Amino acid sequence: MILRPVSPAHGGAAIARDEGRVWLVNYALPGEVVEAEPRGKQGGVAVATTTRVIEPSPHRVTPKCPHFGACGGCQLQHADYAYQLELKRQVVEEAWSRAGLRLPPDTPVLGMDDPWRYRIRGEFEAVPSADDAVCCGGFATRAANRSGRGRSSRGGSRSCCPGTFSSTTP
Repeated sequence: MILRPVSPAHGGAAIARDEGRVWLVNYALPGEVVEAEPRGKQGGVAVATTTRVIEPSPHRVTPKCPHFGACGGCQLQHADYAYQLELKRQVVEEAWSRAGLRLPPDTPVLGMDDPWRYRIRGEFEAVPSADDAVCCGGFATRAANRSGRGRSSRGGSRSCCPGTFSSTTP
């Protein structure tokens, strides 16, 4: 299906409308034209994932992290950082508006000089290996975050951004 998202949504998706139906489109930016694949519903709203960008936003960039799209964090890495901050402001303004409030127009959006390695929460799994190293899974995948579970149905960790660290225990 071809969609043209018009506004940002909480969690990094963009909102599109098609034949009266509202869609949350993952990995799309407002103003883009994308080809998207339906993925079900979330909170009663249809969800789709971008499979191809037909008309990119001028704010679209190549994600810096090789785990973008699989990892459960950094949902807006496909947008330049200044635009990420603007999208986040729009999401907050919309939430306040729905609550009958108005965000003061001079409220600053605080960014950072280096917008990398700033996650304040992570869930990791440490597993000893045969060579006495500790293999750690990283942040939960996007699917695990949506389901509220950090494990796959086969019992393995659903994680990305892996790392291996030397064991500090004998």
